[in-house]
Amino acid sequence: MTIDRKKILVILIHVISWLVFMLLPKFIFDISYTEETKELIFFFLIRIFLLVILFYSNIFILVPRLLTKKKILLYLASVFFSVSVMLIINHNIKKTFKLYNNKATTEEYIQEPLKHSNTPPWKRSNDIGFLFTSIFILALSTSIKVTQESYNNEKLKKEIQAEKLNSELSFLKSQVNPHFLFNTLNNIYSLANKKSEHTATAIVKLSHLMRYMLYDANKEFCDLKNEIDYLIDYIELQKLRIQDKSKVVFTISGNENNKKIEPLLLVPFIENAFKHGDLLSENSKINIYLQISERELLLKVENHICETEDNKNISSGIGLYNIKKRLALLYPENHELFTGEINNKYTSILKLNFKNELHSS
Repeated sequence: MTIDRKKILVILIHVISWLVFMLLPKFIFDISYTEETKELIFFFLIRIFLLVILFYSNIFILVPRLLTKKKILLYLASVFFSVSVMLIINHNIKKTFKLYNNKATTEEYIQEPLKHSNTPPWKRSNDIGFLFTSIFILALSTSIKVTQESYNNEKLKKEIQAEKLNSELSFLKSQVNPHFLFNTLNNIYSLANKKSEHTATAIVKLSHLMRYMLYDANKEFCDLKNEIDYLIDYIELQKLRIQDKSKVVFTISGNENNKKIEPLLLVPFIENAFKHGDLLSENSKINIYLQISERELLLKVENHICETEDNKNISSGIGLYNIKKRLALLYPENHELFTGEINNKYTSILKLNFKNELHSS
């Protein structure tokens, strides 16, 4: 059985607060316990008990069941009824204890205040004072409960958003691997049909990539160096089906060590270039440029567009759609992305700020 320390702390705060409230008159008026004050102190304790009932009735019943559900009129009516009942009980108890026996009544205090000015203020118990105390207790309990409800609602909203974020990212990640595998297997199938000597090498390369996807890509973040190694293997695998290897240029600048990134974040742009790029024309190329600075990553991918290629399909594939969603979820306000045609080349430019908490020193 686990102990909820937070609940115990809240209970202690409530108990201490009520004890301070009970002892306050003694410190203010220096009341001593005598036969003369015994009944008055007992009456005061009953008053405290009534205020406790009012406080917690408002917190646990009236505010959550009426006020927070926008039943304002019913809440106000319930408060008026509760205070009225408390005042009636207080007045009857006061009569029962005969608090003003051999003393001036409340009316006498009002009519002849000077005559009774020597009467200690803590003996001048009246219904007006209890009314204002009740209103204060109601206002305090309402403020506490409304603040607590607001905090809990905000906390719940954040938990729901976080859960939704995790669900969306899991779904998008699950689509990346099958999409990549589908395209790569098609390439290997094409090599096998041609009885290419590179088929076995392609299968080995694919096994390396699959190992990365199984062990590293399932993590929330991975080393940037491992991600770049993955890109190199992927590009080498794609180059197996190209006779002129110089048509694919991959340039890296900067230091990739001690940096983290979301797994499989960069490969869709390169995959898109191989899928839609024209590598049959004489001067066509795929240029991949990766620049790494202390706080930022820049990826630029260019490919010539096939004359028969529908440009709309280039930017609306599953891979790029997923990557845009993932960037929006993982790096909000920490990335810039451009995809479109520049000088008859389809160009993807991604600027990514490394997250501070993941940037190792």
